[in-house]
Amino acid sequence: MKKRRRLGDLYVRGKEIKIDDGTGDPVVIWIQKLNEIERDAVLRRANAAKARYLLECEHEESELFVGTLASVHDYLDHDGMVNVVISEDVAKARQRFEAQMAADEEGWGKDDKIKSLLDEWVGTDEEPGLAATFAEDENDPSALRVKGEIEAYEADLDRAVKEEQERLAREFDSTPDMELSRLATREVLKRRGEDVFMKEWLRQQTFFCVREPDDHQKRYFGSMPEVDDLHDTVREALERQCNSLFVDLTEGKGSPASPASSTSSELTPEEEASEDSGPVAVSA
Repeated sequence: MKKRRRLGDLYVRGKEIKIDDGTGDPVVIWIQKLNEIERDAVLRRANAAKARYLLECEHEESELFVGTLASVHDYLDHDGMVNVVISEDVAKARQRFEAQMAADEEGWGKDDKIKSLLDEWVGTDEEPGLAATFAEDENDPSALRVKGEIEAYEADLDRAVKEEQERLAREFDSTPDMELSRLATREVLKRRGEDVFMKEWLRQQTFFCVREPDDHQKRYFGSMPEVDDLHDTVREALERQCNSLFVDLTEGKGSPASPASSTSSELTPEEEASEDSGPVAVSA
């Protein structure tokens, strides 16, 4: 007898997958996209984890700050610390120059020149670009022409970024190394805060996405410690599968609903674990 569908089954996007550690006895689970409430919960918890981390290292007397400061001071010279301190400003400058060059009607922006070149090189899923052509024939005239133009654009961009990087670095010429160490430490901890956010995002996403194969309304994991206790290989495989649900460009809000009782999707690749943990095959 076919299971009666419920309102919660409507417009669910997901797939059934099997995870096997090589024993021939796979574990079957269902993973599905987060709904809006779940996405908000994942985002809120990831931001909270990041905030807790940054609060912990806010005070320069904290163990975390002092330990990082010692590592920065030991492993980076003056130029290295300056590069860390200005790295975010350099990245923003690169984005700014890219936008300026793309809009420059006297240069790379004329008639959308650089955009057209990049489109030609990359191509689409239906029509591969000249990058694929170049991979097959490095002497192809069209591929060489576009490749050369893109390289010239990148050289112009790199030149502008380098000039800005040098200008920013000069501002720290007279800054004492101890002060630079402090500034670099704060930048390092800020980056780690982003890593904490992403780690918690993936952790929460796995908790919410993975469901029982016979009841898609029931979460597979009863608590977060169950996610934490997974073998690294299994957890990473689940994260990849969950992430794959969020990059399906063919689905939109107006797409027809996928029935909750749909059969397994046709996925064939195997995901191999590291040598010390044995093979783990993931199939759908």
